[in-house]
Amino acid sequence: MSSNSFALKVIGIEFLAILLSGALVLFYVKSVNERHQNATAANAQSFAPKPSANMQTFAASYKRDGKSVTELLSALKLRQEADLITFVIDTSQSMDDDRQELKENVKKLVAHYRGKSFELISFTDTAQVMGAPTRDPVELQRKLDQAHDLGGPENTYRALMTAADKAREQFKNPVIILMTDAAPNDGMPGSSSNITLDQAANAVNSANAEFYVFAAFDEQEEMSGGSAATSPFYPQLVGKIKAGGQVYYLKRDNFDPNAMRPSTGR
Repeated sequence: MSSNSFALKVIGIEFLAILLSGALVLFYVKSVNERHQNATAANAQSFAPKPSANMQTFAASYKRDGKSVTELLSALKLRQEADLITFVIDTSQSMDDDRQELKENVKKLVAHYRGKSFELISFTDTAQVMGAPTRDPVELQRKLDQAHDLGGPENTYRALMTAADKAREQFKNPVIILMTDAAPNDGMPGSSSNITLDQAANAVNSANAEFYVFAAFDEQEEMSGGSAATSPFYPQLVGKIKAGGQVYYLKRDNFDPNAMRPSTGR
């Protein structure tokens, strides 16, 4: 064999070896990439937000027990001697649909509780008494139309004290119905109210008022600090009311709380 032929044969063998090595390297890199992608997907699935056990329990109750404004108004069983029904309404934008539904039921409500007076107090940061008590459904509807967002966080305890103090001026057996999708913000950073749960309860009891909460669930409220429907403060507050009351879930559009991201809550 000539030296040239031998050299060509050696070069050919080396070239095949290089090709084989390159193929092995590509196979290894591809295998590593696939394992990395699978691991990344598995980790993403493992750490994907899942509803907490508490949220799952609440979601089941919300689906089972939640009612619309119309259904809640029909479910109310007020004491026979009640002489005033005060609606304390969160007038933030997220409550517009609920306020409209209440307006659509005013005539039925006034007819059902014939002889009783009705009052409306709107609130967000501050609370506003929307005129004198009335038995006229048209006047009550007009007040609902005039209610507007007063700005700032929902200071529920301040609004309840305003309602209780106003009711105590003229009535002996009032009923206070709170409609909101927010946990109380009194005492929180950015709030102008430092009224406490106990102070609100004392005001309601001083007025001898029954107290009901139509607690709506709102995802934005839940993520920012607490939705009315998941807040522990409203059940605590109702538990302190001597004349009695209850917290109801105000359900919206078949919303499933399990579909939302986990809440930080408060």
